Amino acid sequence: VAPDNPAHIIVAGSAGIFQSFDGGAHYGRLDDGAGIEGLPIQSLALQPSGSLSILAASAYNGLFFFDGAESGPATAAEQTR
Repeated sequence: VAPDNPAHIIVAGSAGIFQSFDGGAHYGRLDDGAGIEGLPIQSLALQPSGSLSILAASAYNGLFFFDGAESGPATAAEQTR
């Protein structure tokens, strides 16, 4: 659940990351433009600030950081936030 909006739900699974803005009634793929769409995501963490910062882990593809604007492989600093 997004820290600033309880109706914004973010989930991950074998087909990527999905989000809902209506409390889970409808979901759509989180398209980040950096190629993590459709990757199997085993772990997902949201930064507890008010922003949409996501750290996603894929067993075969590594860690990815998404800040709502762009994403890419996570740096060491992002992994320890």
